[in-house]
Amino acid sequence: MIDLGRYISAGDGVWWGQGGAEPEPLVNALLEQADRIGPVRAFCGLTWNDRLSGDLPDSLPDSLTVLSYGGLGELRRLSRHGLLDVVPCHYSALPRMFERGQLPSDVGLLQVSPPNSAGLVSLGIGVEYVADALRHTRARPGCRCRPSPQWSRPTGRCGRRPPARPTRWTG
Repeated sequence: MIDLGRYISAGDGVWWGQGGAEPEPLVNALLEQADRIGPVRAFCGLTWNDRLSGDLPDSLPDSLTVLSYGGLGELRRLSRHGLLDVVPCHYSALPRMFERGQLPSDVGLLQVSPPNSAGLVSLGIGVEYVADALRHTRARPGCRCRPSPQWSRPTGRCGRRPPARPTRWTG
C-alpha cells in the first residue's frame, strides 16, 4: 500500500475523481492512514466506494472531514449520519471554487491510464472537475487503471476547456 504521508500532511485538503474515475485504492489508503496523518479535509463527488460508508460512524476516520457538492452514491449514507459537509453550489461553480481555494486542493488522488511511449498519462473519463482542480494542486499521486483504447494517447484536448498540462508518470 502506498504511504500517503509522503504527499499529505496534517491540515491538508485532498480531492479525488468521482464515479468510474475514482482511484479507489488511493481512497482506501487514505481511509486507512488518515488518523495517522492528522486532520484532513477531502472533497469528492459521486462515489460507489462502500468503505466510506461501511459501518457508520465507525468506518469514517475521526480525522477525515468529507465535503461534496451532493450526497451522491455512498455519500448519501454519510449525509444521513451528519458526516458529509455539502457545498451549497451549482456544479458549474466548482472550477472557481478550486481557483479561490474554497475547496480542498493541496493533494489530488488520481486514476490515470498507463503511460504512453512518451511517459504521458490520460485522465480518461475523469476529466470533469479534476481538470480544474489539477491547476491548483501541489501533489498528485496516481494509480493506473486498465487501458482503454480511447485513453491510449493523451491528446491534450478535453471538451471546450483547455486541459491541465499533461502529467509525466512517476509511479
